[in-house]
Amino acid sequence: MSNSDLIQPKFYTTKDLATYLRVSTSFLEKARMNKMGPTYIKVHGRVLYRNVDIEAWLDSNEIRTQGAQ
Repeated sequence: MSNSDLIQPKFYTTKDLATYLRVSTSFLEKARMNKMGPTYIKVHGRVLYRNVDIEAWLDSNEIRTQGAQ
């Protein structure tokens, strides 16, 4: 298996994700503490979010309006 055969997930730090979502880092920290935010992993004490977990969390929080099709 070559390196090109491996899927390389993209990771976001808390700061990067806060910027992407346009929320504060404290919002994400509180969401982690309350187990309400996206799934995350810890590597040597560093919190990282995988792109697929962010997308899944956003999808799970989707609210459809009557006009949405």
